[in-house]
Amino acid sequence: MNSDRLSFALLIGLGVVWGSAFIAIRYILDEGASPFLFVLVRMLASAPLMALVALVAREPLPAKRDLVVSAVLGGAFVMGGYQVMLFWGEQFTSGGIAGVLVAASPLFTAVLSWFFLRHESFGRVGALGLAAGFVGVALLFEPEIAAGGSFSTLGLLSVLAAALAFAVGSVLLRKWRTGGETSWGASVEFAAGAVFALPFVIVFEPHPYFPVGSGTLIATFYLVGVAGVLGFAVYFALHRRTGPSRANLVSFISPISALGLGVLILGEQYAVIQLGGFALIALGLFLLQRDWARRATTASGRPSPDRAERE
Repeated sequence: MNSDRLSFALLIGLGVVWGSAFIAIRYILDEGASPFLFVLVRMLASAPLMALVALVAREPLPAKRDLVVSAVLGGAFVMGGYQVMLFWGEQFTSGGIAGVLVAASPLFTAVLSWFFLRHESFGRVGALGLAAGFVGVALLFEPEIAAGGSFSTLGLLSVLAAALAFAVGSVLLRKWRTGGETSWGASVEFAAGAVFALPFVIVFEPHPYFPVGSGTLIATFYLVGVAGVLGFAVYFALHRRTGPSRANLVSFISPISALGLGVLILGEQYAVIQLGGFALIALGLFLLQRDWARRATTASGRPSPDRAERE
């Protein structure tokens, strides 16, 4: 298998695995797991495994400053805040819709980058993509609001807040961390995420419960070992092989996987307007990716695709 085909296969596989993670989360929650304890279990299991991956790969230890930034910002936003709000929200909404809402995180990232990372701004095509994407997000809420489901609407808002927290953390990490994402950094973020989740368990779950059965243990192993540790390892490898723009195309694949597997495994149903919302989010992400790619090409001194066509 040549390099391009291998990269494509890794991208598709990662998208399917990351999409299925939302189904695994919903399954374990349906079995009665306390959401904040569930986050704590995942964080505590993932941190040492990511450190083991870094050791096996002989990955150099990042600078102390980067590790501190990873712990504070990654732990509070990318891991802790993101997963606390995601797991709580998924109690009241489907795994498929949760996967679509989280896939909208690049929309928030683009807006935040405009303010914090001026070199990552977007043009008219990107602005059109943002408009389409946020309209799509709004359409995901319509059936719940029309039905008057307060808890399901709160669940959707919580998952959307999780996507926003992930975007905030990603942008701030790019602004204040000198190096890129590493397995060591992810390990520190998981550990700090556990510290972040612990007060939620103590304050809001006086009788925390995590079901110990064959199904939940398999789902937890899959979530931690496959979707988490292995997924991050593949994602970092794709960054090195293809660059961040192509690696981030996983944002298009994971929500399709989440929607499809939600129907096949959990029997989840979606309104036509919600599928239309997903289509608009996908269109928005496509336009943003196209805009970023064109501007990156122009910044590197080579003609952009639009200019090449005109010339």
